[in-house]
Amino acid sequence: MTSAVFASQPTFPDLLRSWRRVHKVSQGDLSNIAGISQRHLSFLESGRSSPSRDMVMRLAEALEVPLRETNSMLQAAGFAGVYTEHQLDQGEMREARNALAVMLKHHEPYGAMVIDRNWNLIMMNDASTRLFAHFIDPVQVWAEVGGDKPNMIRATLHEKGLRPYITNWDDFACYFLKQFERELTSNPYNREARELLDEIQVYPDMPEPASINVAETRPFLTLSLKKDDLSLQFFTMVSTFGTPLDVTLQEIRIETFFPADEVTEGFVQNQLRDK
Repeated sequence: MTSAVFASQPTFPDLLRSWRRVHKVSQGDLSNIAGISQRHLSFLESGRSSPSRDMVMRLAEALEVPLRETNSMLQAAGFAGVYTEHQLDQGEMREARNALAVMLKHHEPYGAMVIDRNWNLIMMNDASTRLFAHFIDPVQVWAEVGGDKPNMIRATLHEKGLRPYITNWDDFACYFLKQFERELTSNPYNREARELLDEIQVYPDMPEPASINVAETRPFLTLSLKKDDLSLQFFTMVSTFGTPLDVTLQEIRIETFFPADEVTEGFVQNQLRDK
């Protein structure tokens, strides 16, 4: 998918056809899932018929369209979006923000952070700050690598970020390239992800997209870091909100770090614990 997707504002038929193709669903299959006739669906895709608001919602649900893009489909069809998009510091989001703060605090002394769908940093716990401080100054890195928001992809892959300390660079960088591919395949209208991918692909020493080396016996890919005599290995787990009805909450990911060996566990307990 190229940036040409964004050359003009897509119409509702454009969006409907695009999302059906994203999920590789035929008109017949989609009409069965949505409970409408294939003829009516064909008319909607060709622009010969205009959808009702309820029809847009029914088709978006059938195609598992994200909340942000469901709003875009509604607007393209001439209706107002139905899903809110609140910042976490707004009153309506107080309970959600409190829940995130509790999760980050309870994960100490292990690192944890809250990011959005494009790896922009929203919150992080003190253990994460202490971990990064052993390798980089995140504030300085974010100031040097650009972007209007602190972004964990830039802080990790840029040559002024963690990149010099990542010992399994090819596999780790390939993992993120594949993550971008999956993101853009599942949502070709994520402009920010496309622009970020275009940016990181020209970073020095970025590998060509390739299969990750699976010769190791580990059941997961680690982030392997080394600086002087310090060698650490972490793996991560990602959590999301289970029943979001707000765009921000649907796009939030909580990434938690765990030691992948005993040396790293000892480092976490001795160096990252709040004293």
